[in-house]
Order: sequence, then C-alpha cells, then structure tokens
Amino acid sequence: MNDRFLKDCQQWSGQKSVSFSWKLKHWMLFPTFRIIAIKRMAESARNPFWKKFLNFRMIKMSCKYLITMPLDASIGGGINFPHGGPIVINGYAKLGEYVIIHPDVLIGGNEGQGSPTVGSRVFIGNGAKIIGDVKVGDDVFIAPGSIVIRDIPTGSIVAGNPARVINSKGAEYVRKYLHWN
Repeated sequence: MNDRFLKDCQQWSGQKSVSFSWKLKHWMLFPTFRIIAIKRMAESARNPFWKKFLNFRMIKMSCKYLITMPLDASIGGGINFPHGGPIVINGYAKLGEYVIIHPDVLIGGNEGQGSPTVGSRVFIGNGAKIIGDVKVGDDVFIAPGSIVIRDIPTGSIVAGNPARVINSKGAEYVRKYLHWN
C-alpha cells in the first residue's frame, strides 16, 4: 500500500517483514489496526469515490471504537494504539514515526492557537494530554496522566500536571523499554 503502512505493520509485529496472513489476521482481530489500515488506504487512494467511502468507514469505526483521527491528520508510519480508545487527535496535529498512544489521550489545540507536533519514537501513556502549540522531541516518554503544555526536548522523560522533565537522558531508556533500535 505505502511505506507508512509497512512501518505500522512492523511496529505491531515487531518484525521487519510481515506476511499477508499476518495482515489479514490483524485486520480481523484488532479494530485499532483496522482503523490505521483504512487511514493508510484512504491516504493512497486516487479515486475520489473510493476516498470518500474510506473516509466514511473511518468515521464509522472512529465512533464505534472511540479513536478520533481525521483523515487529513499528518501521522507518520509505525503508529500504534495498543489498547484502543478513547483517543482524540486534532486534524492539525503532526505525529512522527513509531508513536505509541494509550487510551484516554488527547492531542489537540484550538484552531487559531496552533496544534501539537510530536516527534518520532514517542510513548504517550494513559490519560496524557498534549495541548496547544507544543513541540515534543524525539525519543520522549510521556508518563500516564501528564498534561503537556510546554515544549519537551528530545530524549526526555516527562510527568506531572503540568508536565515537567524528570530525566533529560532518557533516550536510551525509552529505546530499550519500547524495543526501538
């Protein structure tokens, strides 16, 4: 389909290559994987009718599984929702590659005030909120329940309300804990 979908499959499977039977099994068993796959199909669709149909399917599945992710949201490959929703991603937000998002997460802001930019290899724990014109660097671990309203530097572990940097040398820990190389 496209390079982003391949990275999504690699993130879900933990393997470099993924068979068709693996994709079919995950399509049938995991609705969060299905939502991601439909988004990737809609991104690569050229036929306007097919694109509208996939958009409709995505909206229907978003309502059913509580994952709000607009079709025009800029989301890199390798995104993973390990436990489903509710998850809300603003249509103007930008997410890098290999982002893991747990339930009860909000990534958003007001249209006039800017939207978050999340780097690559970011872990977002349960109930975390990233609000406003915030930039989150690469290799960041956002603890559950954190409310991010300020920029987060690369390689940080953050927690609290408002989120504060707990450890600024967390890139190695984040990569080891989340099995990213």
